[in-house]
Amino acid sequence: MRHFRCLALTLPSGTVFQLRISKGLFLAALGSVYGFSGKVLQDLGYRKLVLQVGRGSVCPDPFSTNTFTLEVFRFKNSLTEEVQAADLVISHAGAGSCLEVLEAGKPLLVVVNDKLMDNHQLELARQLHRDGHLFYCSSRDLVETLRSMDLSTLKPFPRGQPEKFAEFLDKAIGI
Repeated sequence: MRHFRCLALTLPSGTVFQLRISKGLFLAALGSVYGFSGKVLQDLGYRKLVLQVGRGSVCPDPFSTNTFTLEVFRFKNSLTEEVQAADLVISHAGAGSCLEVLEAGKPLLVVVNDKLMDNHQLELARQLHRDGHLFYCSSRDLVETLRSMDLSTLKPFPRGQPEKFAEFLDKAIGI
């Protein structure tokens, strides 16, 4: 069994998290309830879950047992510390969130909001998945995707080269 320190989970504001310690963790996303058992995480080797719940209507109480810890917060100025500590980040598919995690070199699973019109999140997730940098799913497929994905197949995200853009601008304006 693999043993991971931490799983960080951030989803769009409005996503609701509910915790029932006796029955594990239940995730209610986009108005529909999807069972998400704490045992699933433990079976996968995770010992800690860090939740950013944003403006969600329910904010579960943090807890810790001998085998599992739940940390919860609404907002922080920066998620850099949580991302660096995570063995896997689950996030919505916003461009900023994806780039922050991929540039940190962390495995990423994005949950696409399939209710969006002109779904740019899905387009971005599909392309980054085709390029081998992340996995993606809908909220209803989250548990199955967690069970089936192989993080060792992910490719590192290439570092940006802002100096090339600066050179281009310099040439374009004649400097």
